[in-house]
Amino acid sequence: MGSRLLRNNLLAPSKVQATIDARLDAVDELIHNEEMYNAVRESLKPLHKADLDKLLSSLITSQLGRKSTSRASCFSTRVAQMLKIRDFLGCLPAVQSAIRTSSSSLLKLLHKILNDERFNTLQNAVSQTFNEDLPLYKKGNKASLHIYVYAVKASINRLLDVARETFRENIGDVYQLCQDISEKYEIQVQINHHATGNYFFLLKRGTLPNAPPKEFIHVTTKGNKISFSTLELKKKNARIKDALDEIMILSDQIVEKLLYDILEDIGILYKASDDRGVNASLSSDSCQIALLDLLWSFAHASIVHNYVRPEFTGVMAVKGGRHPILDADPTFKTALVSNDAYCCTSTCFQLIQGAKVVDGAPQNLGQYGMALANLADIPHSMFEHAMKASERISLINEEQEQKSGVRRIIDRRKALIQTHSRLQRIAKFSTLTQEDLLAFLQKIQAETVIALETQV
Repeated sequence: MGSRLLRNNLLAPSKVQATIDARLDAVDELIHNEEMYNAVRESLKPLHKADLDKLLSSLITSQLGRKSTSRASCFSTRVAQMLKIRDFLGCLPAVQSAIRTSSSSLLKLLHKILNDERFNTLQNAVSQTFNEDLPLYKKGNKASLHIYVYAVKASINRLLDVARETFRENIGDVYQLCQDISEKYEIQVQINHHATGNYFFLLKRGTLPNAPPKEFIHVTTKGNKISFSTLELKKKNARIKDALDEIMILSDQIVEKLLYDILEDIGILYKASDDRGVNASLSSDSCQIALLDLLWSFAHASIVHNYVRPEFTGVMAVKGGRHPILDADPTFKTALVSNDAYCCTSTCFQLIQGAKVVDGAPQNLGQYGMALANLADIPHSMFEHAMKASERISLINEEQEQKSGVRRIIDRRKALIQTHSRLQRIAKFSTLTQEDLLAFLQKIQAETVIALETQV
C-alpha cells in the first residue's frame, strides 16, 4: 500500500506547506526515536504483502455478483477473504502500540484512527466465527478441503455440526474400505483426494503381479504410482460430496451474516487502508497504514543516505546537494561531486530543462514520454507497440546522423570535453604517486587518440 501512495505523491506532490511540515515532523521523530523506528518496522512486516483496498473491493463485488454463482462455490472465496481481514485486524494492535508515545501531529492522528473501538468489534466478530488456528488458504494446498469443512467454529449451528459428523463418518468409511482392499489382495494401498474432494486409491507400480482385479476401475499409471477407484468408493464419494455441499451452504450462511456486519463498518477499514494521498488537511482523517509505511520508508532512506531536513524560508539555499537517485547507485557515487545552490529575489540563475546539449545537438535524448506513459497505467499492449515505434524512430534518426558530417564534429568535441573534464578532476582530487599519475595520463592520452581517430 505504501508503494502505491509514494507513486501517487510523485505524480501529484503536495504544495501545502502545513502538510509537508507534518510529514517532516513525523519522519524526524522516527529518525531520532530508535525504539519507535524499530517498533514500526516490526509491526509493518506482517502487512508487507497486504492490500486491503483490493480485498475490500473484492468483498463488495463478490456480494453483488453472488446471484449468478452458487452458494457452495462462493464459500471458498469468502473464507479466504475473511481470513485475510482477520490477519489484517490482528496486526493493527501492534501498529497502534508502536506509535502510542508519538509526539508528531500526523502520528498522533494515525494512532487515534487505529484506536477506534470498531476495529476491536470487527476482530471479535471474526474471532467468534472462525477457528483461531485456521491457516490462511493457499491454492494447491491439499488440506484446503478440511479448511473449508472446519472453518466455522462448532456449536454456532447445530445442523452444521450434524453435517460435519456425517462427513467425518463417510471419510472413516473410505479409510475402512482402503484397509479392506489391502487385506483382501495383500497389497499396500494408499488414499489420496482431488481438490474437489473425490477420493481415489494409490499403490506402487509393480505391486500387482498380474493384471488389476476387475473390481478396480479407472486404472491409470503416472510415474511409479498406479491410481484406481472402485464402485463402492464412487458411492462413498457421492455421499461425501453431498455432506460437503451441505457444510458449505450452512457455513456460507454464517459467513454471509458476518460479512453484513463487516460491511456496516467498512468505512473504518477504508480509513485504515486509504492511499488516495496526503494532500488533504490533517483534520480530514487522511492518515492511514499506507502513510505510516511511506513515512517509515522516508526515515529509513534519510538514515541510510544521511539526508537532512529542509527549512522553508524566503531564500532557497542548498549546500552539498546530491542527486537522490544517482547518489544511491554505487557506480556513480564516487564520481559525483556535491553542488551548492543559492536562489533569492536579488539573484539570477538558469533553470536547465531537457536533455544535455553539446553544440546544439541533443545527447542521449531518452523517450521521457514513454516512461510517463508507463507510470500512467496505459495498457501494456499499447505500450509495447509504442516502444517498437520509438525504437524504429531512434534507428532512423541514428542512421541519418551517421550520414551527416556534423555528427563527427559533435563526437570529436564530446571526446575532447570528456578528456578535459577528467583532467580537471585529476588535477583537483588526485592522490596518486608521480609514477601512477604518469601511467594514468598515458592511458587517457591513448583513449583520447583512439576516440579522435575513429571520428576522422
